[in-house]
Amino acid sequence: MGDNIFLYIPNLIDYGRVGCIIYVCFYYNTNPLMTAFMYALSQALDAFDGMAARKFNQCNAFGAVLDMVCDRVSDAIMLSILAQLYPSLSGVFLLACGLDIGSHWYQTYSTQYCGEAHHKTAKTEYRLLHIYYNAKGFLFTMVLGMEMFLVNMYLKAHEHNIDVPDWFKIVNTSLLLFSVPVFILKSFISVIQLMSASQKICRHETQLKLEASKKK
Repeated sequence: MGDNIFLYIPNLIDYGRVGCIIYVCFYYNTNPLMTAFMYALSQALDAFDGMAARKFNQCNAFGAVLDMVCDRVSDAIMLSILAQLYPSLSGVFLLACGLDIGSHWYQTYSTQYCGEAHHKTAKTEYRLLHIYYNAKGFLFTMVLGMEMFLVNMYLKAHEHNIDVPDWFKIVNTSLLLFSVPVFILKSFISVIQLMSASQKICRHETQLKLEASKKK
């Protein structure tokens, strides 16, 4: 593949994720089961792009951005769909959407602004945020639980118009009950992430101004 970064294997995987999300955008109202499958597939592929990048020595800045954009956009789209399907909870889902995008944007910007290597390894004074990014089991549980919540909520809204056995509905409801606390905790972590990144930016800017004033 030479030096064509666009054709790196991890980036090809992410293009597949983009295709899945495009399907979700157009068919979420007409084909619930396939929509749920395509969304879940998009999230599952997220586990393989990083592995492929490391295995084939194809880690790249374009792919890192593409991966994060896929994560944020896919969650935003599904949260927006849930806001349509559950009008009484639309404010909750839209707020969660904005919080997810805003907190990750601040975290990424603060990492670059403060000269740190990666947003997942950035220093923080908040213990919960440190655990979230450094305890792989905890991070995996939070991400999996969040995506389960989105898919299970989506399927729950369509139970009346999809032909599935009763056991499927029972399993879906059980998984939903498990994932609701994860959704709440994940949203709380986003608040902490936003606070941590904001404080870091302000401290770094204050330090830069102090250093500049000393040079005058």
